[in-house]
This record gives sequence, C-alpha cells and structure tokens, in this order.
Amino acid sequence: MQFASPIAEPMALAEFSLSTGETMPRPVAIEGIHPAATLFPLMHGVPLGELAADIAENGLREPIVCTDGLVLDGRNRLRACEMAEVEPRFVEWDGLGSPLAFVISRNLHRRHLNESQRAMVAARARELFEEEAAARAATHQFGRLHDTPSEAGEDCKILRDFTACANLHKPEVHANAEAAALLNVSTRSVATAAKVLKEGDEKLIAAVDEGQIAVSDAAAVADLPKPKQRQAIERVRSGRSRTLRQAAREQAAEESPAAGSPEAASSAAALAVPPEDEAISLISTKRLLRSECQKLACEVSKLVDRVEAFSRSIGGHTLYTDRVRQGLGIALRAIHEYLTLSSERR
Repeated sequence: MQFASPIAEPMALAEFSLSTGETMPRPVAIEGIHPAATLFPLMHGVPLGELAADIAENGLREPIVCTDGLVLDGRNRLRACEMAEVEPRFVEWDGLGSPLAFVISRNLHRRHLNESQRAMVAARARELFEEEAAARAATHQFGRLHDTPSEAGEDCKILRDFTACANLHKPEVHANAEAAALLNVSTRSVATAAKVLKEGDEKLIAAVDEGQIAVSDAAAVADLPKPKQRQAIERVRSGRSRTLRQAAREQAAEESPAAGSPEAASSAAALAVPPEDEAISLISTKRLLRSECQKLACEVSKLVDRVEAFSRSIGGHTLYTDRVRQGLGIALRAIHEYLTLSSERR
C-alpha cells in the first residue's frame, strides 16, 4: 500500500473535549508539538508503516490529544494519518495534573520499553520537570508578592523579589527523583542516561532509544571522541564485539603497535637512540608517546571494569568505589583528549 508523504502544514480541525468526547464548535489549528510529547522517540520505518496501514484499514482508534494548539500525545498517530491520507481526530487535554505526567502515563502502557529506554525518557523529562517546578515556584512566590501589600516600602519588595528568584532553583533537587519514580528506574540510571544525552553521538543515543544498547554500556564510551563511538557501535552491530566497552578496548589495542612488532621496536629504538636530526627525533618520540597512551587507555578501561565487578560483588557502589571510578574516568578522558589532539596535529 502506498502512502502520501507526511505534511507539516498547520491543520484546522474540530476541537473535542477529552472529558466529554463532544465536538467543540470552534476550530483549532495544530501549530506544533508540545515539548512533553518529544520525551518518547518517534517511530520510523516498518513500525510507522504498519501503524499507517492499520489506520488506513481500520481508522484512527485513539484520537490525538492537544493542548493550546500543540500535539500533546499522538504525534506518531498524526504522522501515520497523514501517510494513510486519513483525517485525524483530535481531543483537548482536560488539564488535570501535569502535561509531563499525562504523556508518561499514556505512553508507558503502550510501549514495551526496557530499563535503559525508560532511563533515557526520564533523563529528558528531568529538565521539563525542573521547568514545571520552577514555574510553580515562581507563580507561588510572585503571586504572594503581588497579593500581599508591602508595609515596609521598596526595600521589602526588593527582598521578596530576591527570595522569589532564589527559590526558583530549589526544584532541581527533586526533579531527578520525580522523573526516576515516574519511569520506574533508579536515579543512578537517570544520571547515566543524562551523560549519554549530553556527551554521546547521535547514533549512540539512537541505539539506546531503540533498545539495541544498554545505557550503562553507552555511557562507558560516551567520553570517547564521537568517531570512536560510531566505530564501537559498528563493531557491536557486526558481531565483532559483544559490548561497546569491549569494542573500545579492542579498537585501542588494534591501533597500538603489538609488542615485539617492527613498529614497536622502531619506536623503542627511536626513543633510546636519538637521531641526529632533531625534527625526526621529535616525531618519533611523539609516535611512541601516542602508542603508550593507547596502551594505557586499555589498562585504565580494564581497571574500570574491575571496579564495576567489585562493586557488584559487594551489592552496589560505595563512596570509595565512586571516587575510584571518578578518578579513573578523569584519567581516561585526559588520555583520550591527548590522543584526539595529537591525531588532529599529525
């Protein structure tokens, strides 16, 4: 079955009430997508095509939920309707609770997400929860300021303004736990996913979103340069490596000269017996240093794995194991930064 291409034009359609299901008389223009709707990844390829085929055959079973002209829930259904050339039906969100909580509750029971996928959703939701909490705090503080007359003059007003602004930062403490609880994951998993979203390549993020790679495995290579991340993903997909962490170690080992090889012997000789030409000596020394750094990166990665294994054996991370992991992570990042810079200057 052939489908039309999705269109991006605003759509003027009848508005419904989510609570009553009755059509409202005024038209509503779909102007865009609500930020909360972007928490869950879009469908692509075969799954989207199957949804469009089902809608073409059976119609849209579940209407698309909107609020203030923005699609809150159902952007995949909207795209599938456009592909199938079926007129979508819309209902207005009833406004009960928070848009974030509504989107999460509607999608969690539809999608069979693993823990890593839920952690990625929670990490994206965390920022939105912070914004919601800050907005509530601002409304509360500034509402009190507006409603309560000042008896102490302008100085008192300025003090209350300052207090209200300062309180906007307090909700950040709770957003991580709130997102973790709604998605049924640990706060540690949310922090790990946040690292992947911040430092990971788009292909690495997509692989976790699609359930192909565990978020903990993705975080293990998120510190690497993005080309290295993509190479690690390809190694795993091709079956050459079982995990991204293993792929990164094997890549580093392959790039460094093997002990006893002519390249390694040449590098050692270049360092031990400086040639007459100072420029050649400097180049040889840099090559040897780069080789040693690659070997060191492999050894540090192995230490990280040993710390992880030890933590699991004692039932979880402690303050001391976290400090060790942090120190090893700093060392590994410094090594990779040097390798990246030295590669760019070659």
